[in-house]
Formats: sequence, structure tokens, C-alpha cells
Amino acid sequence: MKRAGLEAHTGTGRVQSGTTMPRGEDLAAEQDALLAAVQRGEQDALEPLLKLLQPQIYRFGMRVCSHPDDAQDVLQETMITLARRLREFRGGSALSTYIYSVTRSHCLKNRRRRKSAPAVLAPIDSSHAQELVSPAPGPDAVLERKEA
Repeated sequence: MKRAGLEAHTGTGRVQSGTTMPRGEDLAAEQDALLAAVQRGEQDALEPLLKLLQPQIYRFGMRVCSHPDDAQDVLQETMITLARRLREFRGGSALSTYIYSVTRSHCLKNRRRRKSAPAVLAPIDSSHAQELVSPAPGPDAVLERKEA
């Protein structure tokens, strides 16, 4: 699933474009430099920073959500949240802690949504849907009674 112009993660340490992700200290230094640039308002630093963070977010989403489609949805939601809020990140915790917190929040929202969603969607004119209709008078009938 590919959305919002972001490259889908393949789970191999690479994004689909074939760009190898930096490792270890190089990754941390690059993240710090890009984060500082984003916080200074340099918009051109946001996309490279999000691309660096993408594999971490996807892996964490897979651990928590356990399904690739759900992890991809959480990745996209997290990336959007980070794009909107990274300028406000104050460094009270490590960037990875902040990212995991945002990702976890989106995973939990997805779970709640899935639990509250109906197992089967029935057409509105089906017999099952007719069973759900309240026997109480509708708003028009109540209004007519009040006016009479």
C-alpha cells in the first residue's frame, strides 16, 4: 500500500527506491542534523528525515500491529503526525522515544477502530438492517403529535 507520496518500506533496511539507509552512529548524527534543520524551519530537511525514520516506524508498527497492512497504515499516520509536529519537538526525551510514543498511539487507535467496526456490513435494505430499525415513532411523527 503506497500513500501520500511516501515510498513503501520493504522490510529489508531499504526503501523501494533502492536507497540504503545509514546505520548506527551515522544514522543518529544524520537524524540529529536533519531534526535541527526541521526545527529551524528548513522544509527541505523534513522529507529526508522522514525517510530515515520510516524503517524504524514500520518495524515497530509490525511488532505492535502484527499485520503488514496495519503496520503500513500506522506508518502513514505516524509520518503525517511527525510532519506536522516535529518542529515542536523540544527534546525532553530521545527522538526515538517520541516516535515510538506517536507510533504506539496510532497502533492503539487502529486496534480500537477494528474492534468497534462491524464484522459484516449489510446493505441498508437487507432484512438484517430492517431488524435494527427502532419501533419508536420518527422525528416527523413526534412533531406532528406536538402540533396537533
